[in-house]
Amino acid sequence: MLVAQAGREKHLWASLTPAMFGFAFSKAWAYLTVFHLAPDAQRLSLLSFEACSAVFAFALALLALKASPAKLKKRLLPISTAALLAAACFFIASHTAPQMAPALDTMGNLLGALGVMGLAALWTDLYALLNPIRATLFASGSIVLAWFLGFALEANPAWRLFILTCVIALLAYGCYRKSAEKVLGELHHDDDRRCRYTVPYRAVLFIASYSLAYGLISGLVPLYGRGTPAFRALPALLVLVMLFASAKRFSVRTLYNIAFPTMAGGILVVALLPGVPPEVGAPLINFSYGAMSLMVTVVACTISYASSTSALWVFGLFVAVQYVSKLLGEWLHGAIGALFWSGGADGAVSLVAIAFVAVASVVMLAERSAFSQWGGEARPGDADKSDPMAPIRTRIDDLSQAYQLTQREIEVLHLMAEGKTNHGISQ
Repeated sequence: MLVAQAGREKHLWASLTPAMFGFAFSKAWAYLTVFHLAPDAQRLSLLSFEACSAVFAFALALLALKASPAKLKKRLLPISTAALLAAACFFIASHTAPQMAPALDTMGNLLGALGVMGLAALWTDLYALLNPIRATLFASGSIVLAWFLGFALEANPAWRLFILTCVIALLAYGCYRKSAEKVLGELHHDDDRRCRYTVPYRAVLFIASYSLAYGLISGLVPLYGRGTPAFRALPALLVLVMLFASAKRFSVRTLYNIAFPTMAGGILVVALLPGVPPEVGAPLINFSYGAMSLMVTVVACTISYASSTSALWVFGLFVAVQYVSKLLGEWLHGAIGALFWSGGADGAVSLVAIAFVAVASVVMLAERSAFSQWGGEARPGDADKSDPMAPIRTRIDDLSQAYQLTQREIEVLHLMAEGKTNHGISQ
């Protein structure tokens, strides 16, 4: 039986390998276009890549509540891939027709954001089928692989980058189709999860507070440069190292404990130490922001896994909150600067940023449960939305904390609570 279980585990890992590469391809596409193929396009403040991403992420989240997630995902994959291909065409056209560059870059940002957000939502929803530790492993691996791909390809000239980004978009399309079929086959069930309208207010407060702090600090230190993607990928690499070093005892709680100092540390150093050189402050802030971006994906997967619902709604909501809050933080930095025009603006910005980091830290440290829904639990009297397994999940989580159970032991307890037999658990 152990041999059979090991074989099935090996098959599942083989099935998820294309998913990890596919997510990496979609992230590498964004890295190559935003930082190299069309860096000037990001100067369009109201129509930058991040602003467009916030709009499309929230639109996708709302659409997931109205439409069947299965049908939405079926249509979203070709639409997102076509959007990436079209965006690459607009970006390369802006190189050949500089007089039309603003209009072409605007269209490129809109289509690129649509494609990247669509694929990111699909990958997150696929990872949410797994337990949170597996989801963390593959999400971290995707981020590291994306950086390696970007680093290997970034030196190419514009026309070659255009061809490479088109190939990368097609590879992401193929990887998703292959991995989705294989993962569902290994898990032995159809993906019939639906989206449930719930607002995990603690997660929203956590993401908004931290992103506001990041937006504020971005006015003190120039954050975008050659090393930006590398420093944002470092937290994912750290998580991978710790996962492989102590796989049996690594838990979601461990991940939260890692994320707290990495997320808060960079902002606090820059805010508390005036005059930090940009070559020191920028890597610290980008390292912290990379940890926060990974946490957005992990928390979305954890909430979806705990409630057995599709991750499309929560992921779209979280990404929209993240980008909108960051843009609001940048605006708030300008407003504080105008208010303290005679001096002391940097100190005021630092104090406000520290306050936001404190709020985010308190919320995160209060999350003791590995299967917490971050305040998005259904109301007790809501028969259509309530999760009958919620009390059992809470009890299992209490036991896991008391007896330091491994993630696999927790998963087995959940399967037993669902009435699975030994044969079903081994599947």
